[in-house]
Amino acid sequence: MKMEAVESRNLSALQAKWKPHLTVDSHTTDGSIHRYALTFDTSHLPCEPARYAYTRMLPDVSRRLERRTGLKTFFYGNFVDEKDPSLGWMTYSHLPRYGSHYRGLTGRLDILLETYSYISFKERVFTTVEILKDIFDYAIEHAAELRTVCTQGEAARPDPVGIAYGAPEPVGDCEIHAWDMESQLARRIPGREPRVYRMPHLARFVPTRTVPRPSAYLIPQEYATVIAKLEHHGIALQRLPSNRSFNGEVDAVVSVAKAASPDVGTMKREETAVTIRREPGRIAGRAGDVLVPTDQVLGTLAVYLLEPESDDGLVRWGYLDAVAKPGAILPIVRVSGV
Repeated sequence: MKMEAVESRNLSALQAKWKPHLTVDSHTTDGSIHRYALTFDTSHLPCEPARYAYTRMLPDVSRRLERRTGLKTFFYGNFVDEKDPSLGWMTYSHLPRYGSHYRGLTGRLDILLETYSYISFKERVFTTVEILKDIFDYAIEHAAELRTVCTQGEAARPDPVGIAYGAPEPVGDCEIHAWDMESQLARRIPGREPRVYRMPHLARFVPTRTVPRPSAYLIPQEYATVIAKLEHHGIALQRLPSNRSFNGEVDAVVSVAKAASPDVGTMKREETAVTIRREPGRIAGRAGDVLVPTDQVLGTLAVYLLEPESDDGLVRWGYLDAVAKPGAILPIVRVSGV
């Protein structure tokens, strides 16, 4: 979301130009011990491509792989408590700083693959190659279906828009193939005795904060870093050719708090969490200011980036720290009736 790494910006530019229907994001992890050589996942933010991948494509690919190779796979997760598997199998955070969720916001299909560092390199390579074969075969056989799903995803204009989410909730129960508890706790592979544990599958995210979808956002031209960040994402922008006024809403900052930022490697970084009071008002735009329409393919992404109370937006990432003070009026405003 912050697009600070050159690799992130280049990948965004590549995808904006090529527009792949499906991205496969392949990793190795050192997560919970179990008997799967690989787990998989997709976006958990609400969109048609994510629903399709979760309910149709990934279960089919998993069955194909097991029939061909005997390899068992399942949806990515970790035990809520390694000592008590009954508490649940929980997926990863919903935040769109993760590629799968990000690409869900863009209306495209995404698959996350995670092999495991506790199996051999040869096994990891074999497993990844074999599941890629089934992913490609499925995509070839269902090409028209995948294109339709992505067309629906790009056409979606959800209203209201979720901009913050809580912990994952159960989608039902699941059975996780693992080992006896002694082997689990010792992280021993292979373990002494196979076990199957039944538990809640925590993989559904519900918004804790939603906002009505505005027609657009207006950004003063002085905020060049914010405007450049939207351009890194490929979001369509419009420069006002002349002064113009709009009906809209302005945000006054009520409180500001700092929180430690996870998933930034060895860096020490804080995130900025604000609460705001929103009021209707007449908005004055000047020639050269930037209008960000939300009726575009990346409009929902724009909302997630520009809403001040978003849990992974530009305010959260500190791009407005200089002005995000209690009592201040934020410079980015919501516009209606464009």
